[in-house]
Amino acid sequence: MKLNSNSGNNIKINVYDIRGRRVFDNNYNSASKFNEIINLGNVQSGIYLLNVSDGISSTTKKIIVN
Repeated sequence: MKLNSNSGNNIKINVYDIRGRRVFDNNYNSASKFNEIINLGNVQSGIYLLNVSDGISSTTKKIIVN
């Protein structure tokens, strides 16, 4: 996962299954160029919602885990 953030805040990543249960959450130290691998090897194949927040803005995307 790559993104740019100029907020200076930590990056929070949550992943939810289609029923709204959180299956992954983690906080990452602030960086203007964020580049991390998110390991979802412990979840079943399917559609998930990925939410990324830097404290100022937040975005949610649909992802597919095979």
